[in-house]
Amino acid sequence: RHTVEGGLPDDLRRRVHRRWATMLEGEAGEAGEDVALLHAALEHRRAGGLPALDLAIRIARSPGRRSLGPAGLSLLGSIADEADPADSLRTDLVEAIASLAAEVADQRLALGRWTSLAADLPPGPRRVRALVGAARAAFDLREPEIARGLVARASAERPAPVEALRIEALEAEREREHEESKS
Repeated sequence: RHTVEGGLPDDLRRRVHRRWATMLEGEAGEAGEDVALLHAALEHRRAGGLPALDLAIRIARSPGRRSLGPAGLSLLGSIADEADPADSLRTDLVEAIASLAAEVADQRLALGRWTSLAADLPPGPRRVRALVGAARAAFDLREPEIARGLVARASAERPAPVEALRIEALEAEREREHEESKS
């Protein structure tokens, strides 16, 4: 494949990748959101010079997203990092990546993505959710000072009742673990 691909003119190579991307996306949808096919389609989209944010979000939110593995998560992160920071789809992708990282217990990645998302968002419920997500990841990483700072920032945002409850639960859990570590 690489040998043939290397001998093709750039324009033809991009068209071939675009066709593959379209075909694979169609098959993935018919197969009930097959993440492996969507991942391959995403790679072909990028190689074909097509927009990738919408498909990356679709993958990050799909039912089989946990099967992506580190390489898939890294690809999604690269797409987010390459996107225009002002693009709302980029913000949606970063949020989906942070959530997925937390789901697959990559708390270091979750902390980084939640923190960067919170920095990019204006004050409001979405930023509070990002700060709470970052605090949860910091707590799981046993970084109490970072977690405390994030909780304080989230609390200062005057969170909605649901987020306030999440903040209280985080604080209670942190306090319980602190007490357990003393004994």
